[in-house]
Amino acid sequence: MTLKPIQDRAFTLVEVIVALAISAIVIGGVFGLAGSALDLASESNRSRLEAMRIHQLSRFLRGSFAELPPKCRVALNDGRVLTFLDAKTSFQWPGGGPTSNRTDLRFANEALEIAHYLGEEELSSLVLLEDLTSCQIEIQDATTRLWTSSVPSGAPVRPSLVKIRYQTAMDPMERVEVFRVHRFAQVNFTNQQNSQQDEPPAP
Repeated sequence: MTLKPIQDRAFTLVEVIVALAISAIVIGGVFGLAGSALDLASESNRSRLEAMRIHQLSRFLRGSFAELPPKCRVALNDGRVLTFLDAKTSFQWPGGGPTSNRTDLRFANEALEIAHYLGEEELSSLVLLEDLTSCQIEIQDATTRLWTSSVPSGAPVRPSLVKIRYQTAMDPMERVEVFRVHRFAQVNFTNQQNSQQDEPPAP
């Protein structure tokens, strides 16, 4: 029996095309998985950044509302612009500029902004939260306990609570933040009563 030598055999054109197609599918799958992982990481980073921005906003506003001076009063225009009169240094940030006699918390250009005024001149402004799809501001009257979205500038009031409803483009869920305004007058009156009760009777 005679063994025939194995002859070298070249790939046909069809085999080459099939091999290239398989390679392209494998490479595409690898890049697709990598792209999905990057997209997921990017989405996660955006979510963390959004949560951090909202936390900082809530912290800034909560502290500012709690520190409003006793004479400060507010007006509210259609639930979009909350104006603080005689707020002095409230709602200030580092490098925020000189003391103003009026401060606006406003929803404009799809953002929640804070702006300081001296008369009608805007001294400084800062975007607190952007990419908002909606924002509505309400205040609770300290006497009637009723909520309203409009208080004329000619008759400003001192509210007991401020409520802000908003939605961001990234998260369609409506968020509601409620901030308490310190009632200096009530606290002072209570302290005076307590001090009078604690005083011993005159001999």
